[in-house]
Amino acid sequence: MKKVLSAFLAAALAVTLAACGEKNLALSTFSYEQELAWCESEGLRMVSGPFVNVAEAKLEDQLDAEKLAKKECTIEYTNITDYYDKSSDMWCIEFWTVEKLDNGVLIDKPGTEKQKVFLNGQGITQCIAYQTVE
Repeated sequence: MKKVLSAFLAAALAVTLAACGEKNLALSTFSYEQELAWCESEGLRMVSGPFVNVAEAKLEDQLDAEKLAKKECTIEYTNITDYYDKSSDMWCIEFWTVEKLDNGVLIDKPGTEKQKVFLNGQGITQCIAYQTVE
C-alpha cells in the first residue's frame, strides 16, 4: 500500500510541476476574486491590516511567497498550501493544522484555525482570512 501511495504521489507531483512550467509557480491555482467572495459569504474573519509585508519584494516562486506569508502568520500550523492566481498576480498561502486519527487518516484538527495570507505579485500583503475548524 505504501509503495502504491508513494508512486501515486510522485506521479501527481511530476504532473503538477510539469503543468506549472515557466517559473515553478504554485502547486495549486485559485481565483482571488472567487476566494474573497467565498471567505466573505462563509463569514470568515477578515483582517485588512496592519501588515508586516508593506514594501515590494521580489517573488520568484512559491517558496518566496511562503517566506513572506510566514511573517504574517499568527497561528500554529503543521501544513502549508500555496495557491497562485496568474490573471490577478495574487498568492494565497494557507496555514493549518492536521491530526492523525487512529485509523491513520489525516483530518483538519478541530478547534484550530486556518489562516490564509493573500499577497500580491510584489509581495505586499492584501488581506488575511481566518477560518475556525469545527
